[in-house]
Amino acid sequence: ATYLVTGNEVLSPRGRLQLLKHWQNNEPDSDQLSALDSCIGCLACESACPSGVPYDLIEQGKNRATPNWRRHLAKPLSSPAVLNTLSKISDSGIGHASNVTPKSMSDAKLVSMLDDLAGQKTVLRKTIGKTGPSVMLFPGCVNSTMLFNSQNRLIQLLQSAGCEVEFPRAWNCCGAVASHLDNHQLAETQHKQNLETDCDYIVVEAAGCGRELKEYAGEKVIDAALLLSKLNLELMKTHLKVAMHYPCHSLHGQKIVEEPKQLLNNSVQAIDPHEPEVCCGSGGTFTLFHKELSIQAGKRKAEMLTDTNSDLAITSNAGCLGQLSNSLGETTPIIPLTDLVWYLQTRSKA
Repeated sequence: ATYLVTGNEVLSPRGRLQLLKHWQNNEPDSDQLSALDSCIGCLACESACPSGVPYDLIEQGKNRATPNWRRHLAKPLSSPAVLNTLSKISDSGIGHASNVTPKSMSDAKLVSMLDDLAGQKTVLRKTIGKTGPSVMLFPGCVNSTMLFNSQNRLIQLLQSAGCEVEFPRAWNCCGAVASHLDNHQLAETQHKQNLETDCDYIVVEAAGCGRELKEYAGEKVIDAALLLSKLNLELMKTHLKVAMHYPCHSLHGQKIVEEPKQLLNNSVQAIDPHEPEVCCGSGGTFTLFHKELSIQAGKRKAEMLTDTNSDLAITSNAGCLGQLSNSLGETTPIIPLTDLVWYLQTRSKA
């Protein structure tokens, strides 16, 4: 994404690999360190590479380029308490710098917006629970504090499908922020404090959290969209045109490609934008330290979503949601994927 918005070959995967080769015999200068540090970490290069070169190579260079002072920010930036405080003092979104993801809408406001877009009036319908798997919902720092209404709707969806939903007795950040900031000692400590459960699945909404948790909790960890696609939900059919935005750590990091579309079935017209594999520029802490690149990438992705002429856009990741909310402005509303599924599952035409 950084190469696409700048046209600078040094900021492409090939350019960064050349820098790593150069560093084997030479000390990097400040511009070279900046080129590695400005990698978003979206993993798209690994998906696209015909030779199977792992992202780990670039990540090693990226870690080397991370200033030492940033490592000390890992602990406060991965604190749910800190994020909860930010959510109470700001109504703006995570996006281009230190903004905070927009508060999730109330049920009534969400239904009203989607009814208007669909051009129909809906009413609440009763859903019959079915026997489903037992799950533990990993709250996540951002989703639990800033998108709590959306998280409650996910819980309703799981319960309506017969799932027994549990919550961890104690949890903290999944470790992704510490990993992003090359503070692997803190990440390992956070790993050990999470995810003690006997449930069938550990359900995660945020794509970055899901990928991080899978690194140390294995296949028991499942993305919320992927689990919902397995539950045979009975969704209301509409004429909504929906632009799909696939979070990088879902698409490239967990190889979740077709399931979000399968989940929506024939309920909406799901549309892929041009270059669906390209990052929106959110990238966890990337927006904090590379503001201008993040803005450019967000605007580029927003234009592609707008070009689909869809009624709304959806994503399954809070960081992407905040980034694209800022970039799309009022041209195309964007909501969490689970919010749309909740609407289609719990409503029927009046």
